[in-house]
Amino acid sequence: MNFNNITVGDILVIIAGLTTIIGFISKVKTPVDSFNARITKIEQRQAIDDERLKSLEDDTKLILKATRVLIAHSVTNNETGELRKVQAEIDEYLINK
Repeated sequence: MNFNNITVGDILVIIAGLTTIIGFISKVKTPVDSFNARITKIEQRQAIDDERLKSLEDDTKLILKATRVLIAHSVTNNETGELRKVQAEIDEYLINK
């Protein structure tokens, strides 16, 4: 290529090509940015949901433990110490929650 014969038309073609490439990149980049923002929101919501599920698991464990002690007391009529212990555990859980 002979650089001595570059015309205004050649420069305009180069500029038009660069403009087209930049326009294409910006159109491709916009959906990617939108997708990344959406993923970030989903990850934040997932973290909140994980915390809530952990809390629900703890609640369920405590309910099952209390139910087991009540059933044992109903069957044997002799689980008052265990009942007091679970009652204190439930009270502590509710105070800390």
